[in-house]
Amino acid sequence: MVHCDFAFSSLPFLEYVDLSLSQLSGTIPPEIGKIPPQISSLTKLETLNIFDNHLNGSIPTEIGKLVNLVEAYLENNQLTGHIPPEIGSLVTAKLFYAFSNKLSSSIPAEVGKMKSFENLSLQTNNLSGSILVTLGDLIELKVLYLYSNQLYGPIPSELGNLKNLTELSLHNNQLNGSISIALGDLNELKILYLYSNQLSGPLPSELGNLKNLTELDLSDNQLTGSIPITLADLIELKIMYLYSNQLSGPIPSELGNLKNLNELDLSDNQPIDSIPVTLGDLTELKILYLYSNQLSGHIPSELGNLKNLTKLDLSYNQLTSSIPITLGDLIEL
Repeated sequence: MVHCDFAFSSLPFLEYVDLSLSQLSGTIPPEIGKIPPQISSLTKLETLNIFDNHLNGSIPTEIGKLVNLVEAYLENNQLTGHIPPEIGSLVTAKLFYAFSNKLSSSIPAEVGKMKSFENLSLQTNNLSGSILVTLGDLIELKVLYLYSNQLYGPIPSELGNLKNLTELSLHNNQLNGSISIALGDLNELKILYLYSNQLSGPLPSELGNLKNLTELDLSDNQLTGSIPITLADLIELKIMYLYSNQLSGPIPSELGNLKNLNELDLSDNQPIDSIPVTLGDLTELKILYLYSNQLSGHIPSELGNLKNLTKLDLSYNQLTSSIPITLGDLIEL
């Protein structure tokens, strides 16, 4: 383990710093962005790599003076304190990784000034407060990871402005309120993780507009109402997790249109009616969990078409009649 004690101010023309995987300890020196009387220190810096070390202390406010910074990798350290509002001065930054630290307090509103941001990853910290509406100003953003923090309050409808977003992960927080219908405007979205929060209300039918979505996980919330038929329009979907909610009503037969689906978990809800025979059309399915519901009727023989199925759980329901012989065709089970 090496103590971090560098005279950054003596390297004014540095454009790239990579101290990652160096087992550094100590604090990030404030001189990293200090402007000396004659030559501005490190203002030419474009890439800062100090991830995977043992750095502690706070992110220095002087980082805001690195006006040419494009990429900052601060992840996997032991950084504490708040994210300085001076970060809003990094208007050319496209990527900011500060995940897997011990950062606390709220996300500064000044982050909304960083219009060039394409990737903001602040997950696995101790951040609190609400998700800022100003994040909706980051129109170039492609990846937004805020999961595994202590964020609370509603999901701002302003996030619907992020038309270039491909991955949105807000899971493992304390978010409440309903899922904003504005999320249905994120046409480029491929991954939507909102699980393990306190979200309530119905599933917006507008989520069916997310035609590029491959993974949808809304599990472990307090969602109510029926499963919208529009989810059957998500033909690229490979994973759908809606388990551990309070969803009711029948399982839409239209879900049989999701031909690319690998995993479907609707367990621990309150759906009624029978298992639709159209689930037998999901020939790519490997996992089917429908346990702990109020399903009745018989087990469709069409489930025998799911030749790739490795896990099937229909327990704790009110199913009747016999087990269909066709389940014997599921040789991967």
